[in-house]
Amino acid sequence: MGMCEWRLFSRSGLALAAAMACMSGEVCAADAQQLLGLELKGTNPTEPGAPLSAELVLSNTADGAREVVVNVSVQRDSALYSYALPDLKWGTDHAAGALSWTEVEGKKIEARALTDGDHSTSAKSIYEPGRFTEGAQFIDLGVERKIAHLRFTADDAHRYFKVDISASTDGQNYRPIDGLQGLNWHNKWGTNDVPLAAPVQARYLKLRYHNDGKTLDVIRTVATLSVYDGLEDETWAIPSVGKTLASFREEKRIPAGESLTIPLSRLEALTPGSYYVAARVESDGKAQLVQKHYFVRPPETVKPSPESRFGLNAGGSDFTDEHRRMGIGWIRFENMKWPFLSPAPGVYKYDGTVEPWKFNIDKVLKKNVDAGISIVPYLFMSPTYLGKGWTHPPSDLTKFDEFAFQTAARYGSVKHPPEVLKTDDKLSGLGYIHVYELWNEPNLDHPDWGHWKGPIADYYKMFRIGAAAIKRADPSALVCNGGYAGMGLDPVDQLRAFKYEDGKSPLDFVDVLSVHHYTGKTAPELATVNTNIDREGNANGRRSFEDDLRTLVNWRDEHKPGMPIWMTETGYDSAGLAGSSERIQAAWLPRDVMLMLAAGVDKVMVYRERGSKPELWGGAGVFREDNSYKPSWFTYATLVRQLHGATEGKRLPNPDPNVRVYRWQCGDRVVIVAWAVEGEGKLGVNLGSGTVTDSFGDGQQAEIGEDLPLSIFPVYITNFTGAATVDSLYAQAREQEQVANDLRQRQSRLRAYLFDFGNAEKSGSVEIGNERFCTPVVASHTWSEERGYGFYPKPGMQDETHGWVADKMDRDFTRMGPGISFRLRAEPGKYRLCFRAVPFNKAGEMTIRGAAGGMRTIQLPPRDIIEMDIDVGNEDLLFDVKQYTDLAWLTLVEK
Repeated sequence: MGMCEWRLFSRSGLALAAAMACMSGEVCAADAQQLLGLELKGTNPTEPGAPLSAELVLSNTADGAREVVVNVSVQRDSALYSYALPDLKWGTDHAAGALSWTEVEGKKIEARALTDGDHSTSAKSIYEPGRFTEGAQFIDLGVERKIAHLRFTADDAHRYFKVDISASTDGQNYRPIDGLQGLNWHNKWGTNDVPLAAPVQARYLKLRYHNDGKTLDVIRTVATLSVYDGLEDETWAIPSVGKTLASFREEKRIPAGESLTIPLSRLEALTPGSYYVAARVESDGKAQLVQKHYFVRPPETVKPSPESRFGLNAGGSDFTDEHRRMGIGWIRFENMKWPFLSPAPGVYKYDGTVEPWKFNIDKVLKKNVDAGISIVPYLFMSPTYLGKGWTHPPSDLTKFDEFAFQTAARYGSVKHPPEVLKTDDKLSGLGYIHVYELWNEPNLDHPDWGHWKGPIADYYKMFRIGAAAIKRADPSALVCNGGYAGMGLDPVDQLRAFKYEDGKSPLDFVDVLSVHHYTGKTAPELATVNTNIDREGNANGRRSFEDDLRTLVNWRDEHKPGMPIWMTETGYDSAGLAGSSERIQAAWLPRDVMLMLAAGVDKVMVYRERGSKPELWGGAGVFREDNSYKPSWFTYATLVRQLHGATEGKRLPNPDPNVRVYRWQCGDRVVIVAWAVEGEGKLGVNLGSGTVTDSFGDGQQAEIGEDLPLSIFPVYITNFTGAATVDSLYAQAREQEQVANDLRQRQSRLRAYLFDFGNAEKSGSVEIGNERFCTPVVASHTWSEERGYGFYPKPGMQDETHGWVADKMDRDFTRMGPGISFRLRAEPGKYRLCFRAVPFNKAGEMTIRGAAGGMRTIQLPPRDIIEMDIDVGNEDLLFDVKQYTDLAWLTLVEK
C-alpha cells in the first residue's frame, strides 16, 4: 500500500451525542416545510473487495416537481466521528462535546457529564442525609456566543429543585440571566425548553442547584444542557472527518409524488474499515443533510482455537458463523440452565424436548464445536421441583451432583456405561466441553434480584458437590467458580477463607478463577466503581479498576500460583442508565479487554452477542436486536486479529498521562497499541515507518512520528522500523515494574494494625504490599489483654450501616462518645496512622494518648481522612472523643 497522511479533525461541528443517530442514518434541514424525504440504503456491512453498497433515495411529497442538487462525500472515518445535525429551529447545539464540570462543596466531582450528550445519566454527589445546601455546574463553550435558546434533559428529576443560571465571558465574573433564576425543575422529566427573554452574550454558563437554603441529601444534576445560537451561522456543510475517497455532484429533477434513487457505488474493491457517507441536498434554496456509516468486514484471517484469549457470552448458535468470522476462540454459554434440561426428578433431556422452552442444547453446542469455538457453560438455576425458584438454592444441595455429573458425562471426554446415564439416548463422551463454571454471580444475594437468594455458605457447599461430580464424570475437565460480580477480594477471598469441615476450602476445588467487572459509563482507565454491583470498588477514588486487577493477580500469585484468571463477563451498554453510546462502546471495549490481558487475566469473554435495549446490560451486545452489526463488532474483531497469539502486554512510559501506549508480544510479532483516554492526543514516540491499523481494520503504511494523532479508538502499529526506541521504553517499563514489585515485597513485611468498625461479618481491606483484610470491630468488642484492642472502659454506643455508601470501609461504623476510648496495643516503632472519624455535629476533635511525645489533639473535619506519623512506645494507644463521633476505620502501619 502507498504512504498516507494520518490526521484527525477538530471536534468543532462534530459531536459525540449524534453517534447513534449517524449509525442508522440522520436527516436535517433548515426549514421543515421544505423537506425532501432522504434515506441512505444499501448492504451494511460488505465484504472486502466489494464495491460500496450504498444508494441515496430522495422522495418528493410536494405537489410540484423539485429540482435538486446533490453533493456526496465518502470518507474514511477511523474514529467514528459524527456530525450533530442542527436543530430545525435553533441550529447547532454548541454545548455538545464542550468542556463541562460539576462542583460540590468547592470540589470538582466529575467532568463532561452535562455535555456528553448522554440523556440517561447525570452528575451526582455522594448521598448523605442533610449534608448539602447547593452545587454548581459549569460549561465552557470554547468561544463567546450569542446564546438564543437553552434546552435540558432530566433523568432523575425528583433529586433537584431550584436552578439559577448565570453567564460569563471570562469564566470568573458571572451575571444572573434575567428570567432564569429560581427555576423550578423538580419533577420536570425528559426534554424541556428553557426560553430566553433576550439573547445572552457569553462563553461560560453556570447552573446553581439548590432548594432555597434547605438542606439536601444529595446534589443531583440534569443529564444534558443544550446551547443554541440560532440558524444564522449554519452552513449545512458536509463535515470533514477523514480522508476523502470519493465525492461527486449531481443535478436531478424529481416529479411530484415520486422517488429517485442515486447509486453511490463510485468506489470499487473496498478494504476493511469504517466509511462515512454524507449527502447535501439543495432544493428551492433550502439545504438538507443525510449521513450514515458503512463498514467493510475484515477477512477471516484468524481461526478460533482453545488458545485464544478472546470470547463472547452467547445464548445459542444464531451468531456462530459471525463469531467464527470475528475470530474469537470461546463462548461462555448462557443456557445450560438446569430447568431447561431436567423437567422432573431424575429426568435429563438435552435434545430440545423440554417444555416450554424446547431449547436444543445438543444442536447449539455441536454447531459451535464444528466451527472450532470452545465452550464454557455455567451450570445455573434450580428447577422448580427443587425449591422456591430458579435463583434460589436447590432444596437439596446434593442434587446438584446429579445435574453436574450428567452434563459432564454427556459433553466431556469420557464414555460412561448406560446404567449411570439418565438420558433416554444414553449418549456420553461427546467431547464438546472441557471447562465448567458452577453457577453465576453467587455473591449477588439480594432477595429481589440476586442470582443466589440464600446463604453464601450453601453455595460453597453446593459448589464442592458439583466440582466433585464434574471430576468424577471427566477427570481432565476444569472447574470454575460461579463468576463473581466484581473482582475485589471481597468476595474472591472467600474461596480461601471459607472452610469445610475437613479443613479444605473452595479454592482447593477451583481450577480457573472466574470474575466479572463492568466500568459502566466511565472509561476503563478512569473507573473506580464496578457498576455491576455498585458496592464494589471505591467511589472516593482510593481503588481503581486497574488497582483491582493488580490486586487480584497478586492474590492469585500468593494463594494459588498458576491458576488461570478468566474475566467471564465484561462490556459496555450502548444505551440506558449504565451505558453511553454505540461509539463509546466501540472505543472502550477493546481498551477494557487490553487492560485485563496486560494485567495478567488469561481470557476475556465480552458480554454479550446481541442486545441494544436501553436497559441494564440490555444494550451490551455487539449486534443489535434486529441482528445488525454494531461498531463494537468491528473494533473487537480488529483487536482479536491484531493481538492474536499475544502472550505479554506491557504499558510503556509516556509523558502524556492522557495517552496509553502498550507493547504486545504476539508470537514473533511486536504490536504497539496506542490511544487517548479522553479526547485526543499524540503518540509522543518516533517509531519510523510502519503499518498503522485503525480500530476498524483499515491498515495503511505511514510515517509514525511523535505527532501521530490519537483518538479514543486504539490504533495498532506493526512492522515499524523504530524497534530500538520501543526496546528502550520496554526496558524502562520492566525496570519500573521491578521497582514496584520490590516495594510491594518490602511493604508486605511491615507490621500493620488494621480495623474496620461497625460490622462483625464484613470488613474492608487495605493494600500494604499485598492486600490485607481489616479486623472487624463492633461496639460490643471491649478491651481485652488477649486481643490487644477494643473499646475501653465500656462498649461503644452502637453500630450502624449507611447502605448508600459505595466504599465498604466507610459504609459501616461504630459510634463513640465521651467516656469511651478505642484502645490499641502495638509494638513500639514509627507508624503511619490513618483513620476516618465523622463527628455527629459536623465538627469535633479526637485526642490520642499513649504515643511518644505526649497527648495529641486533632480536629475532625466532616469527611476528610486523617493521616499523621506517630511514634509508639511501651504504652497502649487510646483514642478519645469529646462529642458523639462515628469511627469507620483505623489503620496503623509501620513506616
